[in-house]
Amino acid sequence: MTQPQGGSRPIPIRVRRILQGGFIASSADRLLYGWRQRGRPRHVNPGGLAGEVIAYLWADDPDEAMVFLAGFLAELNLHHPDAGTFGTVGLDELLDGLGLCMPPGFDELDALCAKARQDVPSHYGSPI
Repeated sequence: MTQPQGGSRPIPIRVRRILQGGFIASSADRLLYGWRQRGRPRHVNPGGLAGEVIAYLWADDPDEAMVFLAGFLAELNLHHPDAGTFGTVGLDELLDGLGLCMPPGFDELDALCAKARQDVPSHYGSPI
């Protein structure tokens, strides 16, 4: 693995949001592609890579994890070209599926879900 010249450094918030936005769009696209192939399952499983990102954000800055979850829901429900094709994805549906994608050893799912129920609707812009 190559280290950046001069060692590691923090990612500026603007760049971090750009990276997260691209990752969210890609993850939502993979999820919706799967639904087109197999139908919509009972729980929303954003995938193992999304679980890794959510766990990292939760450990680094729980508020950023909430912004990520709100952005993921917005992509599924509003922004993706297939948004709404399979119905609205609610926050509880997403949270119920997080246990399927979080990395082994992640033991803060209850705390993450409690904060998400409290904070994500305000980041999303409406109740979900």
